[in-house]
Amino acid sequence: SVEVITNPDATFDSEGTGGIINIISRKQGASGLSGFAGVNYGFNHFANGNFAIAGNINDSMLVQTAGVTNITNANTAEKTHCSANQIRNFSTGSAATAMKVLSDAQMTVSVTGTEPVIFRAHGVAVRTAGNTELLKNCVAKSDVDNGITATAGSVKLGTDIDVKGKLYGIEAQGDTTVTINGEAEHLAVVTGENKDGIRMGTGKLEADYATITGKDYGVYSSADVEIKNSTVTGSVHEGVYSAADVQVESSEVTGYSGIGALGDVTVTGASIVTGEKYDGISAAGAVTLTGDSDNIVAVIGKLQAGVKARSLDASYAEITGNASGVELTEKIKLNKCAVTSINPNSVQGGILVTAAEGDSEICDSKVVSKIASVPALKFVGKTGSEASLTVDDTMAD
Repeated sequence: SVEVITNPDATFDSEGTGGIINIISRKQGASGLSGFAGVNYGFNHFANGNFAIAGNINDSMLVQTAGVTNITNANTAEKTHCSANQIRNFSTGSAATAMKVLSDAQMTVSVTGTEPVIFRAHGVAVRTAGNTELLKNCVAKSDVDNGITATAGSVKLGTDIDVKGKLYGIEAQGDTTVTINGEAEHLAVVTGENKDGIRMGTGKLEADYATITGKDYGVYSSADVEIKNSTVTGSVHEGVYSAADVQVESSEVTGYSGIGALGDVTVTGASIVTGEKYDGISAAGAVTLTGDSDNIVAVIGKLQAGVKARSLDASYAEITGNASGVELTEKIKLNKCAVTSINPNSVQGGILVTAAEGDSEICDSKVVSKIASVPALKFVGKTGSEASLTVDDTMAD
């Protein structure tokens, strides 16, 4: 069925005046049933934000708004009820029921599938300038471009969602926000086959119960990133990179470096962050690692440092690095942690603080360097500044 909601209530939080297209898939019924619903005064005289809808309810659907939005059957050249200048040309794969969304209008496209709703195209599968909501049982795949491209508004993904692009899984331009709310057994999956899983602009990314994979970055963002109960993987670059702050909770992040940030990084719960060929975490700001006795935070830098940052405040964490366990410039606070440098030829040791300021403290922890001639802990104060280090009930080896 197709619902055209011209006066949405506040729960939809839509921008603009175009209303909402709400697509709800049903199990297949009798073939040949089709229908048309129009708003405004004719097929070729649509003002911006109004709708024309047509389609076979079993295997195709076309939604046309203002000459700038198409949701259309992927396997036909059907252009019914649309004038020539309203059609965007595209080619598609061979999915039996597949559609494509193109929208430059500031409106909301909301899709919920009882059976899977498939958006598949040779170009971008879903492109909008408004709000995109794939809430349940949706697939958006592109053979040569992005799964979803959003130039404004917001992107919201729900449960049992599969978004895959040959380039980016999701490209969110400008201040477009992306919110992913999967569930434990019903994840949202986003894949960028040749570029990033999710490429953000200046809008915030919040992901819960998601699997995000990219060949370059898992996630690349100029704004804050929040990851919960998720798995994020990058190959050539970071699993998660942000020019702002990164928060990770009960998640697994893997990349060339695990996490890179120009701001602060916070990792909590039973999280694992791994840098396969560089640092586990590299941050220009402060790093906070917070676990508990049942949920240890693990950070691994297989070829460089486990954590490289301005400062570190960690409790119930295991930090392992190759060249060094931890490299800092200002201060360190450890409680019930283990820090290890695993390279027997390393000259940096377990913990290296190069220009300490303020008060540092290491309590009830273990710091290990694999080379006997290198101290497990090096603590050097910044010239002209006061620095202190308190070590209590800690073994340095």
